[in-house]
Amino acid sequence: MRQALKLYTTIRKNQFMMAAVIGMILIVLLVGSVMLIPGMPNQDIADALGPELIVVWLIIAVIVFLNDQSRRLDTWLYTQNISRGQLFLTRVILLVVLPIMAANVVDLGLTAALQPHTLIEALNIDSTVSANVFFMSSLFVIIATIIGPNWLKAAGTIFTLGLVVLAGPTVALFFKNISSVTSPFEGFIQPVVTMLAALFIFAVGHYLAQNISDDTVDEAVRVHYLKWPIVIFVFVVTLMKTMSSSGRNSIDGFLLGLVLPIILAVVTFIFVFKPTFKVTWDK
Repeated sequence: MRQALKLYTTIRKNQFMMAAVIGMILIVLLVGSVMLIPGMPNQDIADALGPELIVVWLIIAVIVFLNDQSRRLDTWLYTQNISRGQLFLTRVILLVVLPIMAANVVDLGLTAALQPHTLIEALNIDSTVSANVFFMSSLFVIIATIIGPNWLKAAGTIFTLGLVVLAGPTVALFFKNISSVTSPFEGFIQPVVTMLAALFIFAVGHYLAQNISDDTVDEAVRVHYLKWPIVIFVFVVTLMKTMSSSGRNSIDGFLLGLVLPIILAVVTFIFVFKPTFKVTWDK
């Protein structure tokens, strides 16, 4: 594992340095605005720096990961006595955990130095944002593990994260109800549950990464027994969303709500199974 971390860090040192430089620029800009324009509204470090650093660094991490896939870097790394599981954990540590932890350390450190009265607020914001981003990162990682081509990874991620955003209000209401029942743990339950869910997804991704063959790298879905479940998943979740809209009580509204789920399911089926149609004029 140490060899995997060292080798991957060496290969990607330029990208890590670029991320550090961009982070320093963001820090200088925000701290400069706080010190030079103290009366500017909405300039608390607690509200801005941590989330911004996390988002920027994770965007760079996604670009690095997709570049690895396009260059077939994994195949070469496997020849360096690095297992699939080690490479998976290396990427999770360096491209997900490290940016989140580094952003939190920088945010809390600067908040304690410049705005100590908002330190508790910064801690609450950072814990919630970090848990949510960690969960979304786990979704991207498992999608990227299961799906082959980069553009399908991006499409699958956008579709899944879109569902997560749409389900956000319902999930927030659920945690609010829980917090109202257990008030001493208010603000603590949601990040913990979210982190546990993300760790479970990462564990599943780690298992799949260890058992996926390199020969499937160009297939839409690299795990054979997940092909039909993915098609069904796309149809069901899209149907649930369209049917939850107003005006679906009538027959016309019900039929109209079926159009988008069927289209997306058919498109997904075509990309996943790649059916071939033979046309002949022979009798």
